[in-house]
Amino acid sequence: MVRMTIACARCRKLKIKCVHTGEAPCRNCAKKGPAEADACTLCGPVLKPRAPWRASTKSARPDNTPRQNSTAVLSSPAGTTPVESQHEHGRSSARDNDRHDVFSGVDGSTVLTALSLFHRKFPELRFLHLPSITRHIRQLWGQDRVRASRHGGPRQKLRLLCAAVMALCSSDGNTSGPFADYVRGHVAASLFAAPDLLTVQTLLVLAMYEWGMGQGYRAWMYSGAASRMMQSLLVLWKPSATCSIEQEERSRTFWGCFVMDRMVFCGQPQPWVLSMYVSNVRWPASEQDYVFGPATVTASTTDDTCSGVASGAGVDHYYGLLVRSFDIWARVLQFVVNGGRRQPGLCRPENHPWVAGSPWRLPYDELQLWRARMDPRLHYPETAVAGHAALGNGNAEQFAYVNLVYYISILFLGREYIPFLPTPEATPAGPVDPPLLPLSPPSPSWWADRAAELFDASVHIVALLKELADAGAALASPFAGFCSFSAATMNLYVLHFPNMNLGRSAGAAVDMAAVVADNLSFLESFQAVRPMGRGWWVTIQHCQALYVSATRDRSLFAGRTRADVEALEYSIHDVRGQPPKEGASLSPTNRPPPQSSHLPSFHTGLAQGRAAEVEAGPAATSQRVEVTGQHDPPSQVWPLWGEQQTLPFALEGLPLDYHLDMMDIYQA
Repeated sequence: MVRMTIACARCRKLKIKCVHTGEAPCRNCAKKGPAEADACTLCGPVLKPRAPWRASTKSARPDNTPRQNSTAVLSSPAGTTPVESQHEHGRSSARDNDRHDVFSGVDGSTVLTALSLFHRKFPELRFLHLPSITRHIRQLWGQDRVRASRHGGPRQKLRLLCAAVMALCSSDGNTSGPFADYVRGHVAASLFAAPDLLTVQTLLVLAMYEWGMGQGYRAWMYSGAASRMMQSLLVLWKPSATCSIEQEERSRTFWGCFVMDRMVFCGQPQPWVLSMYVSNVRWPASEQDYVFGPATVTASTTDDTCSGVASGAGVDHYYGLLVRSFDIWARVLQFVVNGGRRQPGLCRPENHPWVAGSPWRLPYDELQLWRARMDPRLHYPETAVAGHAALGNGNAEQFAYVNLVYYISILFLGREYIPFLPTPEATPAGPVDPPLLPLSPPSPSWWADRAAELFDASVHIVALLKELADAGAALASPFAGFCSFSAATMNLYVLHFPNMNLGRSAGAAVDMAAVVADNLSFLESFQAVRPMGRGWWVTIQHCQALYVSATRDRSLFAGRTRADVEALEYSIHDVRGQPPKEGASLSPTNRPPPQSSHLPSFHTGLAQGRAAEVEAGPAATSQRVEVTGQHDPPSQVWPLWGEQQTLPFALEGLPLDYHLDMMDIYQA
């Protein structure tokens, strides 16, 4: 790949780098789809004709002709006065700018609808003060948009925020792409200017968009830039004894940076950018106080309470509850991805999971305390989604989100101490591969209770997302997709190994085949909108193939442990949506499944516990993920953050889309 002055018209118009091999289509157009690829034409830069050289004009001017009139006549078209020429040029420039304006044809009501949708469907970034931003949008769209777009300062930055929201809230890639390109092309100019709140918010929305598009590295960088700029703003702001709406917006934007910092965090040893304990940042106020103005002083982060949120806090204090839950969830993910129970010293008596203060028990107890302090009406399934949906204003989405964070944390903690691949007769009794734990935990029901928590959590995640969809309040956040994917791994697991939950998942109260069908139906819809879901979809296929083979041929898997399927296990833990690396061991054999250029629909076969026979469409044939009976060496590890494959490099040596080559295998 090289970059030259030759570029396509689309990249030149959007002022983005056109990366190509010297032939069309370029990389950007190829990623947009067949239509853009066919229209891509490479050409050299279009050079504008130079204006007449004034020096020669001066030499040709008679001595008795005033300089100003001569210049005006030369620069005016024939038959027009200088003033008429300037007006015509202004009208022509306005028409050109309007034609190239990403908001051309978009009225203010459409933007306001997108902002309202963002406010409800992405509860982790609930920093917009809708009354204020609605007033600003109406003022901005009430003027000449071309003039507004050329106006520097807050107006242009508000347009960038609106464009980022339009890209994030669009379910059509052809619609979201131009808005995202517009933001990428313009927000860079603000990174090294004076820090401002609108730019921080734009970077957060853009990071969420990139996260959903499967661009993990971009999301991480945009989120990091937002956090660094927020830190600069904190230095400029002085704490105030009173709490205004403006101060609350700053605090919520900080907590939005905090949540994104933990959301795009993949459990790697890199430090978090932001700390929970910042002296001049208050905990989020209630939703009503944010809308109408605070009636009371909000607790600061240094207060000796559960994250500044009073006991019995309800959905009105949702955002403070969410901030605390994401801090716990990030540490749970960090514990699991960094080795979990296999970390050095975790088999010592003081580190057993049932011991208070142990690495496993500490986040578990924090999670239970956090849940116990909230209003019982925020507990699912004791409280149904329909009640919160009746309140409107995004209450159902907020209610669902705090429960999703709770159940995904329980799922990750519980999954750590069950066999990755049990035998059909196995029951919950702790790990079966080193490092082992004592055979007799303090309570005889310890492992049975953990299994019940684990598999109940996976069922509750599916039911919660289904109730949201039925109530017309489905979440659009990529985090909802990750929760559904993680639940699917455990629902498939217990469908094939029901004894691991002592048969409780196969009773009349739970129809696991129906749960799995609902689970996979959600994932199928999710991956059609968010490209990061495609990798999870592929990983689910590998899980299904492995479980089916393990139940059909027990001798093949006798004595096998997690070490034999490390590649698949890393993909199951990967929040970025990366499938196992091509060529890695996906089963006790070292033979990868056949490569496929499509993402099949196969949830019916999975719900019935059959092998994954898929129909890819009219141009493809049915394919089966197979496992052979060869005994090969253990698998290679599936690392995180950019080490998973040989990257394509640009001219400057910087990697391009780190996951592109891999995902091209699976894209339709």
